[in-house]
Amino acid sequence: MATTKSQDPSGAAFTLNISNGEASKKKAEGAKHAKLFKTMKAIVDPDRIEALFEFDAKLVSYEPFSFLLIFRFQGRNFSMLMLPLILLGLLDLAWWLVLYQVLLPSNAIPGMENGEMTEDLRTRVERLDELISPILVPVSFLLVFRLGRAAVRYWDSRAAMGKLIEVCRTFISTAVVGCQACEAAYLQNTNLVAHVHKEEAKIELVRQFARWTCVFPIATRNFLRPESRVEFEACCNVSMVCNKRRKGGDKYIMGISPDLGDLISFEEATELQNSPFQPIFVLNKLRSLAWDASESAGASSCKQALLYRQLNQQIDTLTGAWGAMERINLTPLPFVYVAHLRTFLMLYLSFWHLSAIALNGWVCIPPLMIASWGLLGIEAAAVECERPFHWNKNHLALGKMGVVVAKNVHQTLLNCGYAPA
Repeated sequence: MATTKSQDPSGAAFTLNISNGEASKKKAEGAKHAKLFKTMKAIVDPDRIEALFEFDAKLVSYEPFSFLLIFRFQGRNFSMLMLPLILLGLLDLAWWLVLYQVLLPSNAIPGMENGEMTEDLRTRVERLDELISPILVPVSFLLVFRLGRAAVRYWDSRAAMGKLIEVCRTFISTAVVGCQACEAAYLQNTNLVAHVHKEEAKIELVRQFARWTCVFPIATRNFLRPESRVEFEACCNVSMVCNKRRKGGDKYIMGISPDLGDLISFEEATELQNSPFQPIFVLNKLRSLAWDASESAGASSCKQALLYRQLNQQIDTLTGAWGAMERINLTPLPFVYVAHLRTFLMLYLSFWHLSAIALNGWVCIPPLMIASWGLLGIEAAAVECERPFHWNKNHLALGKMGVVVAKNVHQTLLNCGYAPA
């Protein structure tokens, strides 16, 4: 206002003081937010995001509307199919050799003439199908139930993963906005100097909330998928602490794995890695932060309790989402069901092969193997999908889960005014 009255030197000096004050204020703001801005940069660091995506590098994608995928072999569970198909192939070969190279030429079985089956013997063999075919009915029901349960478990797993992402969004939003609201309330009842210290504490709380919210999906992934097959330059252990190559040299030093980056310190990473249940370690950190946020709030006790209750309920939901995935991952279908299904599936296929080869010779072996592949493939697909958290081509994108949470947290901080200048 002084500049509008006159051009007197005192007025100019006063204007200069205002400008210097604004510059100092901006500088102080930058210094106060420096650690938070560094954490925000670490959250969306390209190297860290790329490292998270690496955990899903082998997942298979496809075009849902295309039938050309029938020509793709990648993503099929051949590793499980190989042993039963090899056993059936050896059975077919042995039966054909015994029947057509030994028994038929020697007329060793009644009803054979000149090395061939008579019409009466062929009719009796065909009637064996009436004994074999009924086995297919219960086997079919068992296979349908098996695949149906696997599909339900797969969807429940995806729903739990989605719930984890959803609650991480609401949790960080509630925490950041709650801390900002408490700052505004505190300013009304304190002097400026005390407010500066209080605001710095709140910014540190926001930073801690952001850090550990981003770490939680990584800890959950490590618990569900303990075997890490991602090779980050001789990376070892469970994605927390690993050997990293020095730049420009061949020596290795201990450092934090790339999917964590600079989110947490080496000591925190080591402590996290040594925890038998990593998600619990992170959840305890979040609960402690929720308590600190409510305790340090300068609002009424009612608002303090409301903030703590809301944050704590969201942490409880995170615990439930992780628990749902844990339950599915640690609980396969009961042994008695799987053993019964596989026993009678192999019995049916074996009797069917014996009967078909007796009637048609070796020419029926290829179509028999293809049909057996179809039935065995149902069981293999069910096994692949019933616990979709490991390093298989059809499992869930647990690495992408961490990427989505990181981007959500970063956007929330930006929307709440924590944007680097």
